[in-house]
Parts: sequence; structure tokens; C-alpha cells
Amino acid sequence: MFVSSRIGLDLDGERELVASTIDDLSSDFARAWLWERDGLGGQSVRETCLHFARGSDMLILLVGQDVSPIVEAEFDTAFDAGVTCIVLRKPAFATLRCRRFLTRLARRGVMPLNFQNHSELRTHLIKRINGHLLTAFRSRRRDR
Repeated sequence: MFVSSRIGLDLDGERELVASTIDDLSSDFARAWLWERDGLGGQSVRETCLHFARGSDMLILLVGQDVSPIVEAEFDTAFDAGVTCIVLRKPAFATLRCRRFLTRLARRGVMPLNFQNHSELRTHLIKRINGHLLTAFRSRRRDR
């Protein structure tokens, strides 16, 4: 599960919480992927991130006051590849770039879930992951 957000701005603690929640929840069948933990030195940051966003089972995107071009590209790459995308937003002053990105998400039918604190973030995340797993399980059962 690919965890995306603008690094070093306002969501570093939330990135760590999301990664540890995923790792705790999923035990052996899934793992959170974070650049700061799993990135490969000496390789292009952009290409590495897009590769993992495209190949992930789920993209968890945290949005705060700003997004970067690479975060936008990660979302677009995952979305266009059919990856399940969960967007969690910490409401704050948003830059023009961020507001435009959120508008683009809405046009694509992606509505962020707002969170105010770590507890609410964790609750949203667990509900969305569990919902995704239940949908996948039911789909597989129907396909038999």
C-alpha cells in the first residue's frame, strides 16, 4: 500500500501513523510503502515513486496545505492504473495548487475524507481498508 503526501511540510507524523496502522492491520499480506523508509538510493525519486504507485494495491494519499508535482503524478499514475485510491485530508489553509488538485479529484469522483486528529485519521483508514478487503473478498467469491 503506497503512502503518499508532500514530505516535510505538515503531515510527517500522519505518514508514520498511516504506515504503522497498515503494517499492524495487515500482518503478512500487505505492507505500507514510504519513500523515507523504502526508497532506493541512487534512483530517480520520481520514477521510483511512480513505479510503486502504479504497482500498489492501494494508494493512501494524505493532503494538507499543499501538494507537490510528484504527489499529483503519483495519484494520477495510480488512479489511471486502476489502483484503489483513498484520499484523507487534514483541513488547513490550502495553497492554490492544492485547491486546484482537490477540484481535479472531485471531477474524477474522488472525495477526500477529512480528519482533525490522529484518532480520526486511523478510524477512517481502518474503515476504508476493511471495506476494500471486504469488497475484494465478495468479488472473488462471486467470480468462482
